Amino acid sequence: MINMSMFRILAMIVLLYYAIPRLDFSGNGLSFAFSVTWSIYAVLVIGGQVLAIKEASKKRLNVQSGKSKENKPQKYRSYSR
Repeated sequence: MINMSMFRILAMIVLLYYAIPRLDFSGNGLSFAFSVTWSIYAVLVIGGQVLAIKEASKKRLNVQSGKSKENKPQKYRSYSR
């Protein structure tokens, strides 16, 4: 899980490195909107992968320390008498 997330972060950084000089931030209209939207999407992807790595390492630490809890959903309704 962590290796795949690291690969995705690296791939997105390479895409950013390749694309930023080619995106037209000084233009107006559709080209500017595309550049801004693509940049925001790239930052969101990187942030999501960083969060995935953080959560995976947190789960791994809980399992190693023996503090893993089985999260069972709490029952809100009881139909028995």
